[in-house]
Amino acid sequence: MQLTDTCAEGDGERNNINQKRLLSYFFRFNSFSKYAIEMFTSIAQVEALLSEEVAHRVTWGKFVNWTGGLGNNIEGDKAQEICNCTSKNVVQGMGPNKTNNA
Repeated sequence: MQLTDTCAEGDGERNNINQKRLLSYFFRFNSFSKYAIEMFTSIAQVEALLSEEVAHRVTWGKFVNWTGGLGNNIEGDKAQEICNCTSKNVVQGMGPNKTNNA
């Protein structure tokens, strides 16, 4: 519920806290070790490696709000997946008329 609410509100600071909590969880289980590495990399970038301006952009640029209003944000990755799915559906809908020019 915490992760869902953090995303819906688009709260970058709380997302960074959630990443730190998830890092310890992922680190405990060998099957999630690749996620632990990604979490650590993300935390290290925001906390130490990136400049202050870029860290701010990374922290707050993880969410997209297409409809406006409070609590209507979605993850940037999910938004990208929606765009990819929509584009594929448009191309598939063209049927045999798929050409480079079309």
